[in-house]
Amino acid sequence: LFQVVVDTDDVAARILDELTRLKAGRVTFMPLNRLHVKERDLPRTEDVLPLIDKLKYSPVFRKAMLQVFGKTLVARNLEVGNKYAREYNLDCITMDGDKVEKRGALVGGFNDVKRSRIELSKS
Repeated sequence: LFQVVVDTDDVAARILDELTRLKAGRVTFMPLNRLHVKERDLPRTEDVLPLIDKLKYSPVFRKAMLQVFGKTLVARNLEVGNKYAREYNLDCITMDGDKVEKRGALVGGFNDVKRSRIELSKS
């Protein structure tokens, strides 16, 4: 989630050169010309739907969005998410933010938004 989308790898290389010259830190880029993602036919039922279907973004960024979110379903609950993760080899999240990874890990519990990575990055 902390990646910068750019048009080409040439643009990324030029920015990286400047960051290095200025000793200004590190950034991960997603050059659109280097992304090769396949559209998948994902399950759509009462219990699950593709996360990508619920996101709003400019069509220019479709490849980047598919790269990051194209293999994730939104599931009604952890039980459903676990079933679909195993059956379709996809990651699943619930509306409560719990996550079932295709490799079998379950992630959940209380999340203090005041301490989230996104909030911390704003300060």
